[in-house]
Amino acid sequence: SVKHYICWTVVKMSLILNTCPESISRVYHSKTRTHLISGGRKGVTKENWGKMDVDSLPKIKETINSITKGKDRPGRVTLRNVCKTMGWPDKRLDYLPICKAEVLKNIEPIEEFWAKEVIWAYNKVKEAARQRRIFWRDIRSLINIKRGQFDSTFPFLEKFTVKEVADEIKIL
Repeated sequence: SVKHYICWTVVKMSLILNTCPESISRVYHSKTRTHLISGGRKGVTKENWGKMDVDSLPKIKETINSITKGKDRPGRVTLRNVCKTMGWPDKRLDYLPICKAEVLKNIEPIEEFWAKEVIWAYNKVKEAARQRRIFWRDIRSLINIKRGQFDSTFPFLEKFTVKEVADEIKIL
């Protein structure tokens, strides 16, 4: 086999040069593997961040709109969530200052987001449980919110729903 032949060649060379086979093997293998070592990232070009920043702004606005008014459950606009939705690495917005400013402008306080989620969960539980009474634990099981967080949403409930629904949620 080839491996046996290489070993035998290394032993012969070590006898001729009067050295140990290990040093011959080290030299032999270092010369054969030099073509595998590459210096740098081939074919990678630098991004034009300024152009990308201006070109990406409309897509960022669409993404923010789709997150806030998305499917069924409300979504929260965060830097990470926008990058994930766009299919970008987490730190991409650090290189795009205009897009990052747009995202930061649309980030809402966590209590307001929790209020939206509480309203969504209340409506979902109310729709599913028409006959029985609704407890705050039913909402907790849907959105995984603690009691203190639930109580901190009370000032924001009327901002996102009618007063009657907000009062029903506050009673829970």
